[in-house]
Amino acid sequence: MVLIFVEHWRFFQILSPSWFKLEALTVPAFGSYYSYKSFWEYPSNYLSAWQAGVIIWPILIAVVTDYLHRLCQRHIKIRVLKNSANIFALILLFSFIGYEFKSAKRYPEFILKSDYNALTWIKENSSYGNTLIYSPFDDSVPNYLTSFWVPIVSERKSIPFRNYNISGQFNFLSIDIPITEKVSQLQKAAYSITDSTSYNIFKDMKITHIFISGFLVGKLFNVYQNAPFVELIHYNTVPDQGTALVYKVK
Repeated sequence: MVLIFVEHWRFFQILSPSWFKLEALTVPAFGSYYSYKSFWEYPSNYLSAWQAGVIIWPILIAVVTDYLHRLCQRHIKIRVLKNSANIFALILLFSFIGYEFKSAKRYPEFILKSDYNALTWIKENSSYGNTLIYSPFDDSVPNYLTSFWVPIVSERKSIPFRNYNISGQFNFLSIDIPITEKVSQLQKAAYSITDSTSYNIFKDMKITHIFISGFLVGKLFNVYQNAPFVELIHYNTVPDQGTALVYKVK
């Protein structure tokens, strides 16, 4: 079903009918650099780019290799030829794997080792029920590098989180203001933590910890060290990976 409804475009690419279009995206989206049109619609770039290389083709390679192996075992009776056929199947398999490895998109490292270590420390030294982390972000660094991995690694509630600003993705029943507005207030407060008004925003929203990624330490360290409302309780430094900070809101 996935092959039919998601990956059918690859067959069109091979056959190259006149109505098939494969166009470069102005801005890459979800790991995809191209958009395509089939006789149905413009399907999801994410599905077409990611699922094909990661899920569909490896499974097909395994199926084809297994089929060739069984075919050889069933119809080739001469031992030497059978062994040769098995060797050929292995060569074919590794050729497919090599092609996939060479063609696959290489994702960058999404989280600094110092960030990971600091978030692991939070997990080991805090309780789930009494911990709510805020992780500032900055326009100069993508959010997914400084914030989105915080709840995943720390296993604690955290703001912001992935897709917090996409309607319909997450719902908080106990929040009386929209989550995007809440994040906006916290973000402004995070950059002016020396102000008592900012401190009150964190307290009112029950933020207990502030995690500062190694990407942002150079911009926020002096501000936080001079703030009377927060206390540095942990830091982690990794050579060439920066220093991550964990502050507790007093």
